[in-house]
Amino acid sequence: MPNPQQPEMRRSETTQVTNEPAPEATDPKSTRSKGHAHGTDKGDKGGGEGGGTPPDQQSPYPS
Repeated sequence: MPNPQQPEMRRSETTQVTNEPAPEATDPKSTRSKGHAHGTDKGDKGGGEGGGTPPDQQSPYPS
């Protein structure tokens, strides 16, 4: 019964069947399209001031 994880393929970067480089051994960046990072698309939220604590949640004491 063959090992389903195939450690030989990971070590040698060739498959046992074809002696060709495994698909993981090629440059994966050449097949992926360029895009933006996750979570950076702000849509139409605008770019005004932000952050801070809402006035009703601020402490009456200076920090």
